[in-house]
Amino acid sequence: MRTLTVALSCFLVAVAAAAQSTGPLPPLTAHVDVNVVNVDVTVTDRAGHPIMDLTKQDFQVFEDGKLMPMGNFSVIEKAAIRESAGVSNAAGEPTSPAVPSDTLRRKIVLLVDNNYIEMVERNAAIRIMQKQLQTVYGGGYEFAVAAIGHSLEIVQRFTSDRSKVHAALQRITRMPTLMGHQDADRSILSDRTRKNLDFETDGYDYAETVRFQGREQTFRAVAALQNTARAVVEMARAHTSDEGKKYMILLTGGMQNNTSFTAYDKSSDRQMQELQLEKAKVIDAIIQEANAANFTIHVVNARARGMQAPQHDVENRSSGINVSSPNFFQRGGGSDPIDVSDVDSLPLSIALSTGGMYMPSNDISHSLSVIGAQTSNFYSLGYTPDHSGDRRYHRIAVKVKRSGVIVSNRIGYVDLSPDDRLEQKLRSRTTFEEPTGSLPVVVDLGAPRFVDSKIVVAVTAGLPMSNITTIPRDGAQVGRVHVYLSIFDHNGRNVGFHHQLQEVTMPGGQSVKPFRYTMNVRLQKGEYTVVMTLRDELSNEVGSALHEVRL
Repeated sequence: MRTLTVALSCFLVAVAAAAQSTGPLPPLTAHVDVNVVNVDVTVTDRAGHPIMDLTKQDFQVFEDGKLMPMGNFSVIEKAAIRESAGVSNAAGEPTSPAVPSDTLRRKIVLLVDNNYIEMVERNAAIRIMQKQLQTVYGGGYEFAVAAIGHSLEIVQRFTSDRSKVHAALQRITRMPTLMGHQDADRSILSDRTRKNLDFETDGYDYAETVRFQGREQTFRAVAALQNTARAVVEMARAHTSDEGKKYMILLTGGMQNNTSFTAYDKSSDRQMQELQLEKAKVIDAIIQEANAANFTIHVVNARARGMQAPQHDVENRSSGINVSSPNFFQRGGGSDPIDVSDVDSLPLSIALSTGGMYMPSNDISHSLSVIGAQTSNFYSLGYTPDHSGDRRYHRIAVKVKRSGVIVSNRIGYVDLSPDDRLEQKLRSRTTFEEPTGSLPVVVDLGAPRFVDSKIVVAVTAGLPMSNITTIPRDGAQVGRVHVYLSIFDHNGRNVGFHHQLQEVTMPGGQSVKPFRYTMNVRLQKGEYTVVMTLRDELSNEVGSALHEVRL
């Protein structure tokens, strides 16, 4: 019997089968994993038109500052591999095989962020998206549709059925938007009553009032940004092990970054510094998780562009006072530093750092057309790093030996093993919202019982023995099954995960009894979804089944 404490100390998992519990098992067969890092690179001219006449010799790829020998090189033009993309060596032999065609299947998540956009502007952009599904994005795509509010709502799983995508987008047009919750309000800068109080009384500090509002606005901005980050991370992790070229089109209204008031900020304001640091960490998390799952994020800002102006009244958002002037009455003493809204820098960082584009134009149709061209015309570079599955973040840089071009690619990745990627996927709520794999797994639950005043439920996963691949060893047939347990609460939050490896031995060569594996799960009262996933080690086939639990 082996016991393991899992995430959040919510319950204990005890293995109740003849499981391996003496450390890792050696592999059943000798195999060598070739770890190839693929980097998709888009090269355009200053007008945004793809440049497609480059060769392998025009590119250099660096990992953590080190020049890497490039292996694979392919040119993808109009969503198809150019057959002549290979480069020959001095003997005339091809040296850069094209990437397999199945890895070029394009998957796009249409992600609508209701936190940063007005309903009218959002719905107008969605109508344009729907029109372009049959034209710009007419073929070779799978689409998923999701919306961000306080949490991620997946409206449509990946499908090539355009009618389902249309219906999902139409559902989003009926959702509320939350933009006003974190929109920056600068009217306090023109509040003459409060300004006069500062001059007329000793007990009122107008500057501290302004700083307090800045902190409150920054807190709300960070909270909204965290909603977006959780949604992007959840979607990325859910599809980290998917093949194909993966993109997100994030429809937003820009993300407010300037939430304080420059003329009144103080370097000693520790709370504001911590909020700004948290904001930076959230952006880094979005970029790293998207890059780890190899998602390129294109950001479309559908919000109408406002006037950029000095903040000298309510409309133009300025105090009209430069409190840092040596002499208030000197020339320039009444001119406030330009302190305008900044809704562009954060989404720009996200897009550029994942190899995508930030499109702030009011012409949504043109923005989506440019993105369509970017997802159909690019170069695929591949190299083998000096490490494999070290779980560390590594930075990528690509240089092109041609001047006057714009190069876009993801700036890094996390080196995860296939097992790590599968575990990430199984910790996502998509584990129970859509089937995982094709193995015919079944799950049975025993009756709840009390052990040491705790509720314990026996969870058993079953699989026909004919679905387990075996090899001969010592006069018997031997195989291995990886067993994964994922438990989610009623909000879809993963509250526990466990991975166990079970060796299967059949002395006679075949067994009519199914494979069964039982775990005793100790739970608190509540509603849960229990998911058991089995993976056959030799064939690498996977299957999942779930059961609802209400205690």
